[in-house]
Amino acid sequence: MVEQVKVCVNCGRPLAERVEEIERTGTSGSLSTGVCDTFRVWYCINSECVMFNTDIYREQIADQR
Repeated sequence: MVEQVKVCVNCGRPLAERVEEIERTGTSGSLSTGVCDTFRVWYCINSECVMFNTDIYREQIADQR
């Protein structure tokens, strides 16, 4: 299976990626639960593009319960 390369919607160049963990909160909206969701985020690294350093795609890769 060939994985499709993600490209910038503006300039068409391949995107860079990073992994982010976002901590979930409790039902009151401010309590820390100690549980995180993990996302892979793709962003444009072409300094000549208007989308430079803009997050373009976000995919959840882990859901820790």
